[in-house]
Amino acid sequence: MQIHIQDNRLVITGNVKSIQDSEEIKRALQDIAKDHISIELILLDSISLTSSVIGFLVKLAQKDRKNILLKVADNQLYDLLQDLNLYTIFPIEKIQNED
Repeated sequence: MQIHIQDNRLVITGNVKSIQDSEEIKRALQDIAKDHISIELILLDSISLTSSVIGFLVKLAQKDRKNILLKVADNQLYDLLQDLNLYTIFPIEKIQNED
């Protein structure tokens, strides 16, 4: 997994699968949240997202009042996030991975 940060945008390539990946994502989100009210998280390749990252996104949206936009390229991950009704907390968009 690789992370690229630009302003309020966090782009993740590769699969999010380990505790270390989750901690790295949460640290990056926390850093962005210090300076921005809106956060855009883009998952280009990942077929999964850990529950701790999902929980952290919910916390940022509900408790910290951050505007979260989640963009997902993988169909199954997009469907899972929809099934979890996360779209009621923050927008989730299906995107095309342009690699």
